[in-house]
Amino acid sequence: MKTRRRGLRLALSAAALLASGAAGILLVLVRPHGPLPGAASTVGTAIDLWDRFVAAHIGADGRVAYAGACADPRLEGALAAFASAADVAAQDAAAVQAFRIDAYNAWTVRAVCRNLPFRSLRDRPWEWRLRRIPVARERTTLHALEARIRHAPPVDPRIHFALNCASESCPVLRPEAYRGEVLEAQLAHQEAVFLADRARNPGPDGEGRVGLSSIFLWYAADFALMSVPGPPFDEHPPGEAVALRLLHRHGDEGLRRALMRPGLTVDYVPYDWSLNEARAR
Repeated sequence: MKTRRRGLRLALSAAALLASGAAGILLVLVRPHGPLPGAASTVGTAIDLWDRFVAAHIGADGRVAYAGACADPRLEGALAAFASAADVAAQDAAAVQAFRIDAYNAWTVRAVCRNLPFRSLRDRPWEWRLRRIPVARERTTLHALEARIRHAPPVDPRIHFALNCASESCPVLRPEAYRGEVLEAQLAHQEAVFLADRARNPGPDGEGRVGLSSIFLWYAADFALMSVPGPPFDEHPPGEAVALRLLHRHGDEGLRRALMRPGLTVDYVPYDWSLNEARAR
C-alpha cells in the first residue's frame, strides 16, 4: 500500500511539473543515469559527422543558421555517435579533449534547438546543470562536461576559446570539428581570432583603460596557469596579466604601445547572452 501511495505521489508530481511547463526538468529527473546500452560507435565517426554538420550550418562569423541546423538529421546522427562512442579510452589525450569539445558544442546546439524560439540559453539554466546528456556511453551534464574538459591534464586554458555557449559574446564556433591530430593548431587559431576580435576584446581606449572579455574574469584562475611571453604587467593579478599579454601578442604596434601606458585599468566587457543566430540578410 505504501508503495502504491508513493507511486501515486510521484505521478501527481510529474503531472504538476508538466502542467507548469517544466517538461524539460521532468525529463532530467526521470532519465536514468549510468552506462548506456545499445550499439557502439567510435570517436572518429562522431567527429566526422559533426564536421559535416558544422560545415553546412556555421557561417564565417561563427553564427549558426539554427532554422536549417535544427532540421538537419545530421545533428541527431552526430549526437548519437557522441553518445555511443566506445573507444574513448583507447585515444591519446589530445584526441579525447577534441572529442569532448566537439561533444560539448554539439549538445549545446541541441539545447538551442530544443528551446527555440527564445532569446538566450541563460534563461534555461537547467540545460547546463540538470539535463543529463549521453557522451561516450555515460550520462553527464554540460556543466560537468565543461569541468572535465577544463581540468583534463595537461590543463590548457585555450579551451575557453573553443567552447561555445550559443551566445554572442562567446568565442565563435569553428566551421570544422576539433581533431586530436591538429588540436594544437586549432586552439592557437581560436586564441588569435578571439583576441583580435574587438567586439569581444575592445583593447585600450587611449585613456588608460582596456576592455577585455568577461571570460578572462570568470576563469582568471585558469588563465593564471598559462605561460605567455611578453610584458610582465606585474601591477595586475596573475590571470589578468596573462590576458593582457595575450592581447599584446595579438595586437598591432599601436595597441602594444597603448598597453604599455602606466596605470592601465582593465574593464571587463558586459557579456551579451543573446543567441548567436545567423542574421537575416
